[in-house]
Amino acid sequence: MGTDAADASDIRVIREVQAGRREAFESLVRKYMRRAHGIAMQFVQNSEDALDLSQDAFLKSFKAIGRFDTNQRFFPWFYRILKNTCLTFLKRRGLVRRLSLSATPDGEPDYELVDDAAVQPSAVLSSGELREQFWQGYEKLAMKDREIIALRHFQEMSYQEIADTLEIPIGTVMSRLFHARRRLKERLEPHL
Repeated sequence: MGTDAADASDIRVIREVQAGRREAFESLVRKYMRRAHGIAMQFVQNSEDALDLSQDAFLKSFKAIGRFDTNQRFFPWFYRILKNTCLTFLKRRGLVRRLSLSATPDGEPDYELVDDAAVQPSAVLSSGELREQFWQGYEKLAMKDREIIALRHFQEMSYQEIADTLEIPIGTVMSRLFHARRRLKERLEPHL
């Protein structure tokens, strides 16, 4: 099923939910739960927390579905809810902080982990020295770098899907990804 057909299917379901068939929302949860869990894992690095946060984000999106603009795509809208849910979780636990009071050039605040030791990659991968070095380098990246790498390489989104999801121009996606990869490579070079 192509992206346009998938989007049209999502919109049909959303219109059903907006019309009062609340149980129709379950099909969106089934369709996107695995992807949502994977994204939440990139933020919190703990499977149980990621599952809880994914479910919380679905609940928030269900409550807000009446305000959803059916001219939009569902997943980018849902992604923003999920991301904010994960960031709130990390902030409450003191694991993330804003890098600056001002926004980045593209208008979004950037975040970094406060205590890299508090988030362990063992929930995702547990073997191999290179993998361990990768995850240690990945965790030390700013949240914005981790996010763009996760969307492209772990969620396998196209540049256009990332642009739609983050509501940024495709050129910004390419630039952010280039710089994030470079920073990750710099962190890994001493171990290669």
